[in-house]
Amino acid sequence: RGPDKTFQRTFVTRNGLIFTTLAGAYCMAVVTTSATFVSVRTRYYQEAREGLYSGPTFLLAQLVANLPLSALSTALAAFITFRGLKSELVCWGEEDSAKCSLLADYSPAQLQNLQTTRGPLHYENSYYPDFLLYWLALWASYLLAEQQTISFLLVVKSSYTAACASLYLVLLYLVLGSATVRSLSSLPELVYHLTYIVQPRYSGAVLNKLEFHDRSSLVLLGWRNETAGQQFPCTKDNFNFGCRFVNGTHLLAQKYNYPGISLDTMLEVWTNTAINFAFPGVVLLANMILYLVPLPAFVKAKFRE
Repeated sequence: RGPDKTFQRTFVTRNGLIFTTLAGAYCMAVVTTSATFVSVRTRYYQEAREGLYSGPTFLLAQLVANLPLSALSTALAAFITFRGLKSELVCWGEEDSAKCSLLADYSPAQLQNLQTTRGPLHYENSYYPDFLLYWLALWASYLLAEQQTISFLLVVKSSYTAACASLYLVLLYLVLGSATVRSLSSLPELVYHLTYIVQPRYSGAVLNKLEFHDRSSLVLLGWRNETAGQQFPCTKDNFNFGCRFVNGTHLLAQKYNYPGISLDTMLEVWTNTAINFAFPGVVLLANMILYLVPLPAFVKAKFRE
């Protein structure tokens, strides 16, 4: 859809897309892991009793075997969501005078002419770094849910029960930290600081910045009355009913604004991406320790045939 067909409702739909995308990555990992890990877990318990290998070796082998599949699955999902729902745009101008158009409508010669007449050009929804960061956010989310589900399957025999418990936790993470269900700025101080220990605070920050921050295509969007089929402009001098956000950064300020922390610092994409991948790394290390600790007799009894 071109910029001329984008209205104020896009802020709500894009916010919902972020939540759905992260929830889909988490759910896909939980369901896949709970369905496939059970059989290899049974073999692990049998062979570990025979002294063939240890828990950390087993987990590392599982991680190496699953990494290509998880990377490919999330890359395809990111491509469908990112490129299937959004087109690459070329934009020119600054602030209120910014204009955007579909990049596919221009040839290289036309782009050069456009830059000569309109000034410096910038691009939105590009493959680098936008798509790369989009994919990495989903992949890190997938890896966390995978490792978390493996933790449950250490002591829970039923894959269904383990999947339900893991899904409950990841949905709690999403509601608490993704800033898609509730603005972080409106959280009580204690709850706000708790968001630092959940992954969606960082994956959500990456996706929110990619969708909204400094997007010329989201400046002063009009609103459309779907019942009457009428369109109304939104300007700074005429910001009436239906006009909610001046631009995407305005929305992010309402989501993330917090005393003492600048918006740019909070939404720095590469830092958030690094922290995003630290979460599954920490859970993997915890799993290695858990799989070294001898299980209580009542837990072992559940897995004996």
